Parts: sequence; structure tokens; C-alpha cells
Amino acid sequence: MAPEAEPAFGRRLMPSVLDGLVRTNPNKLYGAIPKAADVTEGFRDITVADIARCANFMAAWIVERFGRSGSFETLTYMGIEDFRGVAVFHAAVKCGYKLLLPSPRNTPATNVSLMAQTGSTKLLHAAELLPVVKQLQILEPTIHPEVIPSFNDMINSTPEHFAYEKGFEEAKDDPILVLHSSGSTGPPNMLPDGNLLRNVRLHNKLRAIVIQPSVIEQILQEPNGIDLFKDVEFVCYSGAPLNPVAGDRLSKVADSVSVYGSTETFLIPELALAREDWVWHEFNPIFKHQMRLFDPAEGTYEMVVLADETNKDTSAIHHNIPGVTEYHTKDLFTRHPANPRLFKYYGRRDNIIVLANGMKLYPVPLEISVQSHPSLKGAFVIGNGRTQAALLVEPREFLDEGQRTKFLEELWPLVERSNSLIGGQGSIQQGKIICAKPDKPFARTPKGTVIRKLSEALYRDELEQLYSGSSPAKKESVRVELKPTMKPVYELWDVIEFARKTLSPSFAAAATIPEDADFYAYGLDSVQTLEVVSNLRRNLQYQTSFPTTWVSPRTIYQNSTVLDLSRLLKGFFGEGAFPEAESELAQTRIMDEVVERYTKALPKGPGSQTTESPGASVIALVGSTGYLGSHVLAALLRNSNISRIYCLNRSSDAQERQEAALLELLNGAQPLLQRLKYMTVELGKPLLGLGQNDYDRLAAEVKVIVYNSWRLDFGLAMRSISSIAQMALKSTAPEAPVPDASAALNTGYAQSKLATERILANASRISGVRVSIIRVCQVGGPTSGSPGTWADQPWISALLRTAKTLKSIPSRVAPIDWVPVDTAAAMLHDLVLEPARGAIRVYNICLARPRPWEHLVDVFRERHDIAEVIPLPQWVKKLRDVVDPTPEDVDRMPALKLLDHYGALGDGVTGIAVATEHADGVSGVEIPVADNDTLRSWLRDWGL
Repeated sequence: MAPEAEPAFGRRLMPSVLDGLVRTNPNKLYGAIPKAADVTEGFRDITVADIARCANFMAAWIVERFGRSGSFETLTYMGIEDFRGVAVFHAAVKCGYKLLLPSPRNTPATNVSLMAQTGSTKLLHAAELLPVVKQLQILEPTIHPEVIPSFNDMINSTPEHFAYEKGFEEAKDDPILVLHSSGSTGPPNMLPDGNLLRNVRLHNKLRAIVIQPSVIEQILQEPNGIDLFKDVEFVCYSGAPLNPVAGDRLSKVADSVSVYGSTETFLIPELALAREDWVWHEFNPIFKHQMRLFDPAEGTYEMVVLADETNKDTSAIHHNIPGVTEYHTKDLFTRHPANPRLFKYYGRRDNIIVLANGMKLYPVPLEISVQSHPSLKGAFVIGNGRTQAALLVEPREFLDEGQRTKFLEELWPLVERSNSLIGGQGSIQQGKIICAKPDKPFARTPKGTVIRKLSEALYRDELEQLYSGSSPAKKESVRVELKPTMKPVYELWDVIEFARKTLSPSFAAAATIPEDADFYAYGLDSVQTLEVVSNLRRNLQYQTSFPTTWVSPRTIYQNSTVLDLSRLLKGFFGEGAFPEAESELAQTRIMDEVVERYTKALPKGPGSQTTESPGASVIALVGSTGYLGSHVLAALLRNSNISRIYCLNRSSDAQERQEAALLELLNGAQPLLQRLKYMTVELGKPLLGLGQNDYDRLAAEVKVIVYNSWRLDFGLAMRSISSIAQMALKSTAPEAPVPDASAALNTGYAQSKLATERILANASRISGVRVSIIRVCQVGGPTSGSPGTWADQPWISALLRTAKTLKSIPSRVAPIDWVPVDTAAAMLHDLVLEPARGAIRVYNICLARPRPWEHLVDVFRERHDIAEVIPLPQWVKKLRDVVDPTPEDVDRMPALKLLDHYGALGDGVTGIAVATEHADGVSGVEIPVADNDTLRSWLRDWGL
């Protein structure tokens, strides 16, 4: 007897395979179903012969009612989770139809729309879904519904065989199934829980478990819950990340597999990994795809699936999205720091939250951490277009209003710890948490994932109250009372207490920081500054009848310690005195005082230092993970004369986030990374927040310090550069600037940079420190073909987002002298390594012939409804007319936060001559002009 031919894997058809199995192995187990609603009563095995019988029965049933289809007409099926769906699918294919499978959890309008889009009027449904179907008929009377028989009727039938005659070549491109993404599902459904799985496990020998991550976490929180997963070969989950603590526990007893894919791509093939690597994916290299660098600063990559003639039989996008050669999944991953083949799921591009100031934050690590609380069912962060992020949490148990308030108090320590995973303005404040109500549970997909948009919509009113200040949960509007000890005398210590209490709701550190400590060195940012101003005005109005409009962000910037602010307030309370708008002379005096404050203690140095010849060198880069910093670091690593680079950053996970992105910028040159040493620093604090030994080692080894960590906040910039200068005095590094303090624009940002140049000039003159100052014009996006996207530039994006709201954009703001980020990094590399020659050196990295602002206006108006182009002062006046803006105003018009900056531009900056001879003489890199296509590409990176 001739040996049986091997199946033609990859070239078989499902109905034919099913019929073939019936002939060769009819008792092969297909699945099992419970004998009754109570699974403890046992299960009934279902064989392939049973499924084939049901399919033949349903094929005859369809033909009897609708006939066969010769044009792949769409037949719609809505059922419950049983094997009838399998039978209907095989039957529809045999009869020549394609099957639409809308979720019964969709809104009726959504399902009617799906049927209309696919030209379907014939609807098969389970009897259990009759109420759902009636709602569809109300919206669309032409729908023809038919109730299908029960599964018992199907399996106990005796139909004739219904043949499927097509071969692979004839049928390979036949449309047979229409699916939609699970993200469109609406009202919540009942999900399997741990008790059900436990009962199934007790009555069956399971080799593997496929389950939602939320159920895994629930089971592991129960006593002896881990025992449920012992003795199974693997546990498979998908749809959402698994909490790292739960995943680590699970990996001790079973292999865990996180499958990845989508409706468009189907499952992406992967290689099996060691149990301890459970959180990583290694995608099969034979499957055509690319991991494209998305955000160098965060070290994220987007999965892009490729399609060409060579993978037509193995890539689903050929058939699901015909004609597409590459499909951007919008799924982001981070690369393993040691094994470049491994990637960890990071999240959806859609889940990245963009705050009103353009800051991007990824909330999933915080959400996963918060959800580890055993009493929580779910949690997610919102904040798109808002000044701050907020957190919505859903308890597992029914809680009344009082219990919800108490629960939030108990939850707060975990939220506070979890804030370290999100950082900065993305941190959740105690007054920015909403507890879900029992009558409004979060909307979820069938996989158990929270549907963010629908769940957020459920709490729209509560969120508006939270952000508007009318919510009882909002703590920023706390009223602080202050009484004079003997009218009209206010004691300074009482005013200090008043200042601390007023600041604390928006800036928690204010309650405990030293009286002379700078707010910005302790983390106050521009968004919190706006809230502080609002709270301060409100509480001043409680205390006095004097006008309070003089309180502005600049008031806080220029009085950025508890003591300075309290002294200012004491004068106001007692005499109604408040600072006048400062004249140019006053601003110059303040800057002179700042320079004096940070240079008066500089020690005398040895005078002019000799120039060192180029060669092996050690560099400290302050701010390596940012947008420009990543590109600069890559450029420095390519230079073999640099033996070590110390990366000094505020975040403790800088290495993990950055090195994967660096490999992309360095074309996978892993050995170069061995020259990196990461240190976590706190800019503005003594010794940079380092231990004495680490600080001394830096001072002894480092030859060049590159300071690339400038923030918009005036106070912090001064203090952080002061700490760097102190370290430079112990090593050999910096050099020189503009002596006229009035040369800077009337903004804290510009003034702080000029003051810093003067501080460094004094350091060079007094202490002999070699200094090079590199002034970089606006950094743009990457040049064509380079990886990454344009990082947000707040002064540009805030202006454009506000222009969308106002339908008005200013003319002649500033020339487009924007330098592509990779070009700037290449020039910085050359200039940083140019040996200093005694005197301080200043370099300008700037486009010699910038384009007019109007080119950006034209590109922006192509994409948005802009009714008018008006002079900048007129546009600024529109914003100044918004008196005491609400958080909602700032959400819609983020330029309100930068009014001082725009106002200081006057009629706009035009035709500034910038000398570039020094930079051009050292670096041969040419700066390309940003044409309209480049501008369109860069703005697309911001969703504009």
C-alpha cells in the first residue's frame, strides 16, 4: 500500500479539511461543552464529525431560505459563544456567502452601519439575541432576520453531506469573512471569572489555559490561586498587558505566552522563549516585518507588517487590505537592552496622551501598577488636551458614595508610588481621581480590555466638574484663611504658612521644602505654575479687597522660594503693595543680581589653561534621553576617540529607555554602547544629587561637560547650571558670551540663557574654566530618511493648537530657521570636540537664509479652517482678553501659558542676522532648508 501523501500545508481549504477529517478520523476531539449551566456536572465532548454534521445541516437550512450565492453576498450572523458560530461559518462558505460577524455588544446604530457598508440584509441570529435584533429592525426595517436552530437540534440532526467542490487555486482569493475591530464594542459584557475557571479545572485535565490577563491577576490575588496554574503546559493570554508582579509569579509554575496580532494582521508568528523572558516577544524572522523607531527619547518602535509577492500566501494583510505593501499597526514596543531580537509590548500609539502643553505621556505602566490593588477591577488615565492627567478607577465591589471616598484615600499611597512610572506633568494628583459608580461600570471589549473612549464618555460630566473646579474631589480650590495678629500687621511666619497651604494642592512639595529652596528645583512645572497662580489669586481675594490681577506666572518665577513669595505677600496684605510691571532697567538689575549670586563664591583659578590635543576623552552629557540628546549621544558614540560617556539624567530608567533607540540610530552597533555609563542626577541640588564618591570620580575623569537639559522654567535653569559649573571647577571643561543684560527677549527663558552665558563667562575669567557656548536655533524634525519624529516644540505647537481654536493665526512670528535634529547633532559633535584655545568660544548653529513664517502659515491653512491671518500683537491681545482663564480655556488655547513669550516678540522677529562663521569653520555639516513637504511631514508628527 502506497504511503499516504503529506497534506499540502498552506494550500488547504477549511471546509475540505473538516470533511477530510470526518473520513479519516471522525472521533477526533474538536472541543467540549458543559452538560448544564453548572459546570460541576461535567462536560460533553464534541468531535469533528459532530461539527461537520452541524455544518451540513446549516448549509441545507440556508439554501432552503436564501438559496446559494454566486457573488459572495454578505450574510450576517449574531450569536452567543457556542459552537453554532462554527457551523454557520462552514455552512455559509459552502453556500457561496461571506459571513459578517458583528458583536452583539455594539450599539444598534453601529451594527446597522456595518450591515449597510457590506450590503447585507439577511441576518441569522440565536434566539437569545432576539431583543438585540429588534433594535436593529427599528433602525432598518429592510433587515430580514431568521432565528437559527439550537445547537442540540443541529447536533442531533441527520443531514445529507453538503459537498464543497472548489480547489485551492479557484478559492484562495474568495472573500469568506468580514470582521471588525474589538475596539468598537460598546456596553460591557459578562466576562469569565476565576470561579468558573476553577470549576472547569477541577473537572477536566487541562493541558493549557487561554484567558484574559485580568482573570489571571484576579486568581493570583486569591489564597492558593497560583495552584490553579500548576501542571498546565502553558497559559496563553492576549488583549492587554499582564501586571509584571502577576507575570513573574505565574512564570514560576508555568510557561506564559502573550500572543500578539490584530484583526488586520491575524496572529504574528513568534519563537518560543525561556520562561523567565515571559514579558518579551521574539517575532519569527521569516515573517516579513520591521520594528521602526518611533520615539528615540522613549526608545519605542512601531511594528510595521510588510507585504510583497514573496509572502502572499502567508501574510494576512495581502487579503485583508489588498494593495498595501506595508501596514503600520500603531503598536509600540521597546527593545531588550541586551538582546536586540526581543521586544516588549509598550502600548498603542492611540493610548499616548498629549497634554495641553504638547507633553506626551504613556500611561500604561502607571495603570498596570495601580490595577495591582486587589480591590480594583480597572484603572485608566485620561488627559488629552488637558493641563493635567486624571485617573479613573473601578472597584470590584459595590461602594456607596462614602465608601468610594474612603477607598480613594486608601488607594492614594499606591497611586503616589505609581507616579514614579509616569513622571512630571503626567503625575496624578490626589484631587484628580474619580471612582467609578456601580451603575456606570467601565465599557470593555470581549477580551476584557477597558475601552477608553467609551468609558471616558460615561464620566464626561464628572470629568468636566473635576477640571472646572466644581467637583468635590478637586483640592486645588481649597480656601486658606489668614488673619492678622493685630490689624493691620501680618507676621511673616503666618504668611509663610498661608503660602505653603495655598501652594500645596498643586505643588505638594511646598508643604515641606526649606523656606529658601527653589520651587523649580523641586519639580514645579509650567502647568502647575498656572494652577498656583489661580489658587493664589482666589485666596488673596478671600483676604483683601485689593486687586489681584498682578499675580501672574512671572510673579512665581521671580519669587520662587517660600520665603521670597511670603515677603512679597506680606507687603501686599499690610499695605496693598504689589510689584509694578518691570522696566528694562529693573529686569537688567535682576539679571545682574542672579549672575552675582551664582558667581560670587567662585574660587580663583590658575588663569588661562593650556589647550589639550584631541585624543581619547571622557565626556559627561547632561540630558542624553531627550529628543536632541539621543541624536547627540549617537554622534558622540561614533567617535572612537571618546573612551567613555557619562549620561547624567533625571530618570532612573534612562538606560533601559534609551539604549534600544540608540541601536536604531547606530544601525545596530551594539559594542559602542559599552562606553556608556548612566547616572541619575537631580539638577539644581548640591553635588547634582550624587554621592560624594561618584561626584569626585566625575570631576576627576571628565574632560568635557555637555549641558543639554534646558527647561522653560527660569529658576530651575539657573540653579542647575550652577551645579554643573561647580563640578567643572574641579575638572577641566567650559568657555564665553554677551555682556549686555538687556540684549535678551523679555522672557524668563531668554533671560535665563543670557544670564547663564554670563555666569559661564565669569567662571572662565575667574576660575580658568574653559567654556564653549553653542547656541542652537529651533530644532526641527529629522531629515528625510532618518528615523524618528519631530518632538513637540511647545511654543510652536501651542500657537498652532490655539490658532485652530481661534480660527486665527498670527503673521510674521519668527523666521523658519529650524535645523533638522540629526543635522544639529552632527554639528554639535564637531563643536563639542573642538579644543578650546584659551578664550571663551561662541558658536551659532542656525540657518543662514531662513524662510519666512508665511510658509508655515500656508502649510497649516491647507489642513485647517483658519479664517484670518492677523498681526502678532493683535493675536496676543485676543488671548490677553481671556481674563483668569479656566483649565478648559487652557486646554483649548495652550498658548495662554506662553503669553509672556509671544508678547515679548512684539511685532514678530524678522531678519535677524546671525553670524555662523565660527561654527562653519569648525564643522563642515550643511544645514538643509525646511521646504513645504518637510513642514507638512513634521506637523503630521504632532497630529496637526
